[in-house]
Amino acid sequence: MMSKSELSLTEIERIAVNRGANTDIMIKTLYTNKVDEIINANYKMGEMLGIAGTPTFIINGEIYRGHLEGYELEEIINTYRKRIQKKQS
Repeated sequence: MMSKSELSLTEIERIAVNRGANTDIMIKTLYTNKVDEIINANYKMGEMLGIAGTPTFIINGEIYRGHLEGYELEEIINTYRKRIQKKQS
């Protein structure tokens, strides 16, 4: 979804309902300081890691910049899962 303007609360609710979200909880949470704290913490982390654009993925401590296809993400994640499973056996 790409938008150059802010979404209205009605549009946000419609999208959330279509995705199966609990809109009552979502709306109550949306306007709390907790949301701002999470956004600010993520922003600061991005600055510290030199992340200046989206999408950026951090998987097992490795930074992957730019668009990745679903199958590419799946391959990366499966590689790490296999490594973890080897260590546990």
